[in-house]
Amino acid sequence: MKNLLCKSLLFILFISIPVTVLSFQQQDTKSLFETYPKTEVLLLGTFHFKDAGLDSYKPQYDIDITSDHRQKELHEILEKLSEFKPDAIGLEFKSEHEERILTNFRKYRAGDFELPANEIYQIGFRLAGMLNQNRVYGVDARGRHYSNMTDLSDEEYEAQEKKYIDSLKKFAPGTKEWYPTYSKLYRYNDLKKTQIPLIEYYLYINDQDIIERSHGIYIVDSFKFGMGMPDDYFGPDMKTAWYNRNLRILQNIYLMIEQTKAERVLVVIGSGHLPILTHAVKASPELKLLEVRDILK
Repeated sequence: MKNLLCKSLLFILFISIPVTVLSFQQQDTKSLFETYPKTEVLLLGTFHFKDAGLDSYKPQYDIDITSDHRQKELHEILEKLSEFKPDAIGLEFKSEHEERILTNFRKYRAGDFELPANEIYQIGFRLAGMLNQNRVYGVDARGRHYSNMTDLSDEEYEAQEKKYIDSLKKFAPGTKEWYPTYSKLYRYNDLKKTQIPLIEYYLYINDQDIIERSHGIYIVDSFKFGMGMPDDYFGPDMKTAWYNRNLRILQNIYLMIEQTKAERVLVVIGSGHLPILTHAVKASPELKLLEVRDILK
């Protein structure tokens, strides 16, 4: 009986120690991250005021951002963004265009540059001017492809595509083609911007559910190319460049913060970049993601 009691006490002690240690460790590790200073980041997803036709979906509906009506709506957004008071503004242009963009920005501040109908100018330049900032920052970058992707001619890619589609039909005959469905979504979003006030549209495209849903096309359809073919990951490898591009954009955001010592930054970026950038900013122990709806409400 005495031995049984001793064993019971030892067992209780054994199971209680890890729980106590674990509780301490959880509290301790959480404080490690909470006490580190964070830069506030506002990712403002946008549509392209003058679309260059570089995406797979080609916009079918347009608005004239330079019209009096839209300029009034845009001014409302700029006023709310100015209240956020970002220390630095990151825009969707690459380093190779920086000299031209900054030259135009200096001309704009001097009253010697008419703003084109592009969000870089209509949002970025105007907001930086309202905040009396002396420059804007380019955060865009080119994605890096696997060499076998860039080496393919159009004809070679089409032949590869046919091979993978035929393989999918045999290996997974129930595979659904999702692009037509996503085309309907993109067309709906495209039309919606002509039907509601600009600020409501920005709240819509920056909603987390919309952000996540729009990203789905990247992980179906051609993403599956190579599935069922041993050690062939053509589809994921092809999509990797998009992920890589967004991670490079994140590094450029870090660079902007380092250069400016900013406590708050605004990044104006095509809304298609939001799923990956949002995930990355949320995960970073150095950044704090702000909600667009809290700024534009």
